[in-house]
Amino acid sequence: MKLTWEKGIVVAVPPDSTLAEAAQMMRDQQVGDVLVMNSPESDKILGVITDRDIALCLGTQENPNTILVGDVMSRSIVTASVDDEIFKLIYLMKTSGVTRLPLLDERGRVVGVATAKNLIEILLGSLFDLTQIGEIQRENERSHH
Repeated sequence: MKLTWEKGIVVAVPPDSTLAEAAQMMRDQQVGDVLVMNSPESDKILGVITDRDIALCLGTQENPNTILVGDVMSRSIVTASVDDEIFKLIYLMKTSGVTRLPLLDERGRVVGVATAKNLIEILLGSLFDLTQIGEIQRENERSHH
């Protein structure tokens, strides 16, 4: 199953942002993680910071206004192509233990993020469509007999 992705908002912070700034961005955008990039227009993802990363740092009693995102971000990033099929995205999420995948275009630029939630919504929508088609077919068969 192929997906059509609209260019989405890429939620990103620079590595010199503080944890407090990253947390504020997550709250404002209602996401559980943000990409770390030198600029929103940058082609290169430097890392990712999650709400869990922030919670772990806060547990150390350090000041979130002085800890830099670049010092605590995860540097290993799993990405996917915007042209990948939905089942490949699900496989990547499952095998990598992530729930969000940055989507790259053919030039390697981040153009959006696939989330487990939106993949489930797409699959459920497709399942609903198939159910509706089945119902219509059954009604047509009944009316022709």
